[in-house]
Amino acid sequence: MGDGHAVDGFLDIPTGAKLQTVLSSLGSAVDRDDDRTPAQRRLDGLGALLDAVLDHGLPTRKGIRPHLQVTVDLDRLQGTRGAEPARLATPAQRTAVHLRQGGRCASPGCTGTVLELHHLDWWPQ
Repeated sequence: MGDGHAVDGFLDIPTGAKLQTVLSSLGSAVDRDDDRTPAQRRLDGLGALLDAVLDHGLPTRKGIRPHLQVTVDLDRLQGTRGAEPARLATPAQRTAVHLRQGGRCASPGCTGTVLELHHLDWWPQ
């Protein structure tokens, strides 16, 4: 939605109370000069909570916490004209995925071949 995300849904009473307690705690004014609205302080607190969970406490899947690795040359990072694009998969990674998947897409129900390497579980990029 525009430059952000709108969240819509319904929380049961216990879950809503937990969320309200956490957001109230994280949404306190930092100091007298904190001129953010209460709503903005709560949203900033939610952002801090999500950062902490992603950094230190996200549940694992098959023993591996989610990671994103992007390999990019310094020229590309600096915005040098004509620089090589960032690499999403190395040749060795591509070979490993093709071998693991037997040349087939890992997405449930898909019968296509592996033409593009991507994550099995959807998440926004």
